[in-house]
Amino acid sequence: MVVFVFSLVFILSAHGVQAAGTITVGDALYIPNGTDVAVEGYIVGVPVGIDTVEQSNFTSDYALAVADDASETQVDDMIFVKLDSEYRSEYGLQNNPGLMGTKIRIDGTRDDYFAHQGIEYVTSLSKVSTDDGGSGDDDGSTYTGSYYQDAEGLSGYALKQSLHEIIDDHTELSYSNVWDALRHTDEDPSNSNNVLLLYSGKSYSKYDNGGYVDDWNREHVWAKSHGDFGTSMGAGTDIHHLRPTDVTVNSARGNLDFDEGGSAFYEAPGTYYDGDSWEPRDAVKGDVARMI
Repeated sequence: MVVFVFSLVFILSAHGVQAAGTITVGDALYIPNGTDVAVEGYIVGVPVGIDTVEQSNFTSDYALAVADDASETQVDDMIFVKLDSEYRSEYGLQNNPGLMGTKIRIDGTRDDYFAHQGIEYVTSLSKVSTDDGGSGDDDGSTYTGSYYQDAEGLSGYALKQSLHEIIDDHTELSYSNVWDALRHTDEDPSNSNNVLLLYSGKSYSKYDNGGYVDDWNREHVWAKSHGDFGTSMGAGTDIHHLRPTDVTVNSARGNLDFDEGGSAFYEAPGTYYDGDSWEPRDAVKGDVARMI
């Protein structure tokens, strides 16, 4: 199956009340349970009881304590974050003690954990850069003329080998980090707060991601079932073929092969499908072909 301001404003969403924008831990502590939040703070330990947080010699990967101060020791100033299984290997402190003091962003739902203010049902976890104020600017986006210099003037096999040496180094992402990557790769050029959805062309808030009907999720353009690679690091998290799509559209596409014809799909103008095929809108057919 294919998977796919500083004021606090409350808006009604399809799955409850949503706190718009990123907020601090201090603010999140006073938000009602059941509210969807996006919180930034520092990892300060592992909660193991209502008023007990391990800050060394960690014994669990099941939760994090997060605070506005990286050196916080007062439990009352921390929020507890429940880690579901997909986040434990990457963010659990028992396996990753070096993450103490790391700034992270948590997208999830306010819900008490260990009878303490907490965040559960996490949809996204990502590290926040503090080197440049978290601007996300990419200083390497401008070509200086040197990147391909070793391949200049070559041809045939020598050119092929040189290009291979230039591009073979790469960074593998975890499946949870794909969320943040797509916020950059698929940013709407007309609205930097949004991403463009592949099949429908709609512009959605970067942080309306998840598994609900009106969210966007991570579409494997090359269907996972066609490669049996799941969501493990490598092919399952390769953002060359992972794109944001509306949850409903993603579900309808499933693992259908790309082909022409069929009936129009109501939520993605210009898209057609039948029992064994899916035809994307003309504007992205070239993109899909290159991904495949």
